[in-house]
Amino acid sequence: MGGGRDERGISPVIGVTLMLVIVVALAAVSATLFLGLSDRLVAPAPALASEESIQVRLEGNETDHRLQFVHQSGQSVPADTLRVTVRSGDATATYDLDSGSAAALNDGSWSAGEKLGLTLDESTVCAGGGESAEVSLVYDGGDRNSFTISERRVPVERGQFLIEGDTVRTTAEFTANVKFLGTGWSSPTYDAPVNVSVRVNGSEVHAWEMVGDSTTQVGAYGVSRQSAGTTLTVVARGKTGPGDYGDWRTTSATENEEYLIVLRDGDTVPNYEPGNDQQSAAAYAEPFINDSGYIDLADNQAVFLFDFNHGTPPDEVDYQDAVVLVSFFTQQGQGPEVYNTGGRDVIVCPAETSNASPNGGNGNGNGNGNGNGNGN
Repeated sequence: MGGGRDERGISPVIGVTLMLVIVVALAAVSATLFLGLSDRLVAPAPALASEESIQVRLEGNETDHRLQFVHQSGQSVPADTLRVTVRSGDATATYDLDSGSAAALNDGSWSAGEKLGLTLDESTVCAGGGESAEVSLVYDGGDRNSFTISERRVPVERGQFLIEGDTVRTTAEFTANVKFLGTGWSSPTYDAPVNVSVRVNGSEVHAWEMVGDSTTQVGAYGVSRQSAGTTLTVVARGKTGPGDYGDWRTTSATENEEYLIVLRDGDTVPNYEPGNDQQSAAAYAEPFINDSGYIDLADNQAVFLFDFNHGTPPDEVDYQDAVVLVSFFTQQGQGPEVYNTGGRDVIVCPAETSNASPNGGNGNGNGNGNGNGNGN
């Protein structure tokens, strides 16, 4: 009877031990299965995305001249839920994005680190007439969940050139016509000379020097055919006194740039009161001002206003010490392109006309810039 009691006392311990062995063995098998498959398993994306779960930025690519959305971080998005809307002026276009329109979507989703390039539609961006394009990336998850992932306004410039300070950077092959419209820098006791220089890619190609004020055009110079990307710069200098008593004051993008104003179509013309009974900047620009008081130029034109006083506007600055009109002429148009200027992306559209009059406004003027120029 003693041996029977011993056997009954041991059997529960053996049972618990066997159970522990079985549990440990199962855990080891499960661990092996999970570890072996972990590099092939991908957690499914949530059924519904949210604005907080996706971080995106819109940037320009000046290499292939497209706007592109960059998926910075967060949730992957199914390709068939994405679309882009572009609005400019009175035109709107919507683009559905899928694997057929963007290589980044070939796997059926858009994930962190991937980019979506957007080819711009000229009939929307350029023909719509807007001063900017509103570009929106939209997540469309059906009636239950739709929202704008990213939205940004991008400025639109026309005429196939960009203005950076006193420098014009062209985006197409061109010729140009530069007109020195007048100067008001002299004092009642001193006829001060003014020098206006035209530079191509930094090298001076022509200069005028006018002694005393001029209320009429001083001269014109034609810039011969140049390749896309060529820079055209206008620099103005004024003498402060006769002989050794005066020095030259320069106004340009790199020297005293706050005393240079560049106007394009639709800008407001400064009408500061001039000193010494001189003409105002608005008077020099009068041929280009419409009834509403805004500058009226063609897309391929710009007016440069220089001041040499270097005081505080408007008390000591009138922006009419030198006034210059630049007209560009491109031989062929092209679609909208993306450029970066002054740290911002800009969409550049072709000029509405390649024959805009160099005298201001639209027309068929002959300022094709093919001559060697003339002037004082």
